[in-house]
Amino acid sequence: MGSRLGRRQVGLGAALAACLLAGCGSGGTGDGVEPAAAAERYTVVDRTPPARFPVADLLEYLHLEFGEFADEPGALKAEDLVYFGTLRFDDRVEYIWKFPCSTPTGCWLRVTERPAHTVTGWDATPPPGA
Repeated sequence: MGSRLGRRQVGLGAALAACLLAGCGSGGTGDGVEPAAAAERYTVVDRTPPARFPVADLLEYLHLEFGEFADEPGALKAEDLVYFGTLRFDDRVEYIWKFPCSTPTGCWLRVTERPAHTVTGWDATPPPGA
């Protein structure tokens, strides 16, 4: 079992299909989810996790991204996802969860809503204010 960032990512097609079916958008690293620039203006809208993005669906997305099974040792669990908050920018709203990985700052799952689409992805860049 390697580190989350060091693992080979498998099943990206399956991850995309699962997210589309689950309603969480398209996924993957480098798929258009861009971490907010430090100088970008934002407003913290809420610190309560939104009910429309069930943790079980987000966790399933991450399991697919990392090629892990929910029941294997070391796999992400629901309690590993900690809601950071909802940030509103001029052109989008980001719902952000932190989860453990091999970087000192952890990893960040983002569901980004724009007027025309919603995208789900993750990276190791902390959001502003983290």
